[in-house]
Formats: sequence, C-alpha cells, structure tokens
Amino acid sequence: MPDNKEPEKETTPLRDTPEEKPLTVEPTPKETPREEKPKKTAPASNAVPTTIPEGLKVELSKVVFESLYERNSRSVGLIQIRLVELGYMSAGADKRGFLSNGTRQALEEFAAKKKTGDYDSEETITAVFKGTPVKVIPAG
Repeated sequence: MPDNKEPEKETTPLRDTPEEKPLTVEPTPKETPREEKPKKTAPASNAVPTTIPEGLKVELSKVVFESLYERNSRSVGLIQIRLVELGYMSAGADKRGFLSNGTRQALEEFAAKKKTGDYDSEETITAVFKGTPVKVIPAG
C-alpha cells in the first residue's frame, strides 16, 4: 500500500532568536551642579585697564550731540572706547566718533551712577577717564 502521507517538512524559525538575557539598568551618573557665575557689573573706572595710549586728549568743545560740524570726532571716539571698557556697551552702538543716542545713553548712565551732573559736563568726562593717561581739555 502506498503511503499517501506527505513527508514531514523541517521547520526553521524565520529569525534566530537569541537567548533572552536579563535586562540590566545602568545607573546614570550624577551631574555635578554648575556654579553660577556672578553677573558682571560696570566696575569702578579707576580699576579698569585701558587700551588707550598716552598722549591723547579729549576736547570738550568736540563733545556735541549729533553735531553737523563735529562728525567723526577723535574726542568722541575716545569717550566711546572708554565707556565700552567700563561696561557701558550702548556707547559701541554709535558710529565711531559720532555722539548719538547710544553714546549719550551710556554717558547719562555713567553720570547718574557717579552723580557727576550732565552727560556732557567736564566733571562727567573727567570721571570717565579717571585712572587713564587721557587729558581732558575744557571747552574754550
């Protein structure tokens, strides 16, 4: 009698399944707390070094807000450099040598902090350059 049975087929898994390993959880390293740096404030004018060389002078007659005649003033440019060195960054917003809103704002903030009067007074400009080799020349 003929055997009508089909031969048994070998079954192979569709993919190899590795033996299951127990899941291990690695502890996460603890983060060290970061130290917060103190906020920088504008230091005292005599404590801040300057990049301005000796032999330069600031003429107060050249310190005129948005002057049509005193554009690109070396005196205003020196004031802007020193104010930025002191931390009054709005002075750097104006074009170098032009006393406009940014420099005026910086001078007003400086004058208010130092209680020196108007932003363009001899007392204020002299205080800006305190501790530097710059000589302030009063207006004629």
